[in-house]
Amino acid sequence: MSKGCYDWNVAVITGGGGGLGKALAKSLIKKGKKVILMGRTEANLIETAKEIGAVDHHVLDVSQLDTISSSVERLFDKHPEIDCLINNAGVQKPLNFAEPDSVKDSDVLSEINTNITGLVSLTTAFLKHFTKPTCVQNVSSGLAFVPIQGCPVYCATKAFVHSFTLTLRHQLRKSNIIEIIPPLVESNLHRDHSNADDFTKEKMPYALTQDEFIADIEAGWDKGLDEVAAGTAAGRAETWRKAFGATFNQMNPQ
Repeated sequence: MSKGCYDWNVAVITGGGGGLGKALAKSLIKKGKKVILMGRTEANLIETAKEIGAVDHHVLDVSQLDTISSSVERLFDKHPEIDCLINNAGVQKPLNFAEPDSVKDSDVLSEINTNITGLVSLTTAFLKHFTKPTCVQNVSSGLAFVPIQGCPVYCATKAFVHSFTLTLRHQLRKSNIIEIIPPLVESNLHRDHSNADDFTKEKMPYALTQDEFIADIEAGWDKGLDEVAAGTAAGRAETWRKAFGATFNQMNPQ
């Protein structure tokens, strides 16, 4: 169990200009937390911050690895009170390796640099500035546990996020390290798919609306869970825990 999903005051949420980042931010602001939105597009950040009452915004593309350290330093110079990072930014590309000519290196690198390397680099940069045990929340996916063929690199990156979060939790035992595990949720994550309009509750009944997603996440936060899963992702995470949780704990003793 987490030492306290809400045991912090000011959070930075990546990918905060829209989608699940915006939904998470709205929820936390309603609970009295201060939120700073981080993302690539300043116009979206400004509009969203004004709409939901975020205290500030900060422009950073986490896939641009050489800018992370200096950008985070500027952010903490302005807001030294930050004590929570929510790594929500993510990219999903439909890649078909049966047609290798269609697979672009730029697409593969975009997913890896945003979902993996950027997440790790940003986390490291924040940990250097945190002055006390604090909170890091990483958004993985139900696809971290059971991948689908349509987005193979994305699924692998989210499996990385799950594994990284598990080990980070054991290394930073005085901090709150939480994994947020969404299932299919209506959002702009699928914008690069040719059938993006099909990723809706109307077309896929097991999909969650953003309100349904947030309701499940808030329930997990309120319970103080280390792994906060929603919808169908909850069953996948529970299956992993039953199959491998004891072995993981044995290999990583407290």
